[in-house]
This record gives sequence, structure tokens and C-alpha cells, in this order.
Amino acid sequence: MHDQGNSITAREISNGEARWGANLGTPLTKFIGNLRIGDRIVSASESELLILDADTGRLDDRQRLAVLSNTAPAIADGYMLVFGTATGEVFGHDIRVGLKRWGFALNQRIKGKPIMIGQIAGAVAESGQVLLVNPANGDAVAPLQQIYGGVENNPVTDGVNMYIASSDQSIYAFESTTGQLLWRVRTQSRLEAQ
Repeated sequence: MHDQGNSITAREISNGEARWGANLGTPLTKFIGNLRIGDRIVSASESELLILDADTGRLDDRQRLAVLSNTAPAIADGYMLVFGTATGEVFGHDIRVGLKRWGFALNQRIKGKPIMIGQIAGAVAESGQVLLVNPANGDAVAPLQQIYGGVENNPVTDGVNMYIASSDQSIYAFESTTGQLLWRVRTQSRLEAQ
């Protein structure tokens, strides 16, 4: 559990007792997401990653992010974290070596969390630009697609396709390996809530 004061606590499932606790930063540090990767907890702030041992809470590594991030990361292959930024960049950070491996610029900020669709990462800019990218090397799977409105929520997936609820009153489905638009359904109002 991650509280507003930026303390993280691990609790026993059987009885709810605290196993360990750690202070991750000051209350002013903005954390954007936590992940469990094997026996490690990765806690991401806008500017760095804190990597903790899941059993003890010991800080094992601290990695600076090359770009200020504003979305929680998606994880690919257990080591590549895919972030979105306020400047419109989607980038891959390799936690094995602590470096940015690739970046892809979209035309507006990324507000919704990138997602993994099988082995493909997907992200949507506020402008409605849709990116499907191979997270291993940063190559776009298909040309950028464009929907008519932006997003106020996170895209979702069924493991094969990416679904986007747009502020243009539509739901879109994109095929992940070709980037092809499968369908669009118009709704009664803007889609903002997750």
C-alpha cells in the first residue's frame, strides 16, 4: 500500500499485519505508479524509480528517468517500462540497466496510462493520436492512427485489441499487430470516466 505521505507498506494477506514499511520520499514527491516485478517492487515517481525488495522493503536500486513522466508505466517482458509524458513522448526505460532505450514523440501530452496488448504497447495522446509500438526496440507497429477526440481515461485491452473511449463520443477498437481500425461506435455523450 502506498499512502499520501509517500510511505509504502507490505501487509500479510493472512492477517493484515504489516511486514515492512519504507518512506519513499517527501510528501511533495509525486509518485505515479507501483508495480511488482518478480521479487521486486518498483515505485515510479515523475523523475525516478525506486526498486525495493518485496520481502524486506530494502531499497535495492534508484534509477533516474531521462524524461519527466506523468503516467504510471506499463511493463513489457519483465524489464521494459513504458511511460507517457506531458510533452507527448512515449518512452521505454530498461530497468536492467537503468536507461531510456527509445522514445516516440506524439503531438500532445499523454494523459492515459500506456497499456500492453500482448507483446505490443499502446498509447493515446490527448489530441487523439494513437501509437502502437514494439516495446523491445521502440519501432512503431503501424503508422500513427488518429481518432477525432482525445481521451480523459486509460485505453483498455482484451489481449488482442486496444479499445479507446474518446471524448468525441465514440469507442474505438484497434487491432494491435496492424494498427488497423476495427470499428467505431458512437455514444450519447462524451466518454470521460474510466
